[in-house]
Amino acid sequence: MVKQVNKAERPFKVFVEPEDFKAYSDAGHVSIVQLPENSRGVAYARQLIVKHAIGHDDSWFWMLDDDIYSFAVKVEQGDIIKDDASLLKRVEYSEFEIHDWKNPAFPDNLAAVKLSHQNLMERQLANAQKALPLNTCVNICCMFNAKLITAIDYCLELSVLEDVEYCLQLLSKGRQTLRFLNYALQVPASKSNPGGCSEA
Repeated sequence: MVKQVNKAERPFKVFVEPEDFKAYSDAGHVSIVQLPENSRGVAYARQLIVKHAIGHDDSWFWMLDDDIYSFAVKVEQGDIIKDDASLLKRVEYSEFEIHDWKNPAFPDNLAAVKLSHQNLMERQLANAQKALPLNTCVNICCMFNAKLITAIDYCLELSVLEDVEYCLQLLSKGRQTLRFLNYALQVPASKSNPGGCSEA
């Protein structure tokens, strides 16, 4: 995933547990943030990432899981073609103008956006769906509006469904989420790879 994000030409940091820090450092990664503790789960890591981004005055920031292995984009002809993490930059600066947020299709209280899973994008293409889904769960590859999430924390007591609970908090606070239809990612099936959710 780190090699993928390098293609996005975006500054990034890799958050790792203490037990993994040396391996990442020895591999030559320089933008590493060591989490304080091992084996605290997804919500713990996500919460520290959010606090780190807010503390560094990031207005919008991406949060990506480390098991994303490919990206895809739906082109104007309706075909789905394989892509790489450089599409993250295009999401920000081209069609959606994320930093100025000029697109009238997006609500002012939009707190987070996410990419679709490729299988969802394929179904939406088959059904000719065009409306951007609002208020769905954001996880795996999402971008947060820091100013709208400063007082909302992940529930550290949850070992599963932490992203669902977090999004429910956003909605209860009057925020909204959005899922893109024409940008997608692929990850392994849940609990099929070592670490993370498979150990929950």
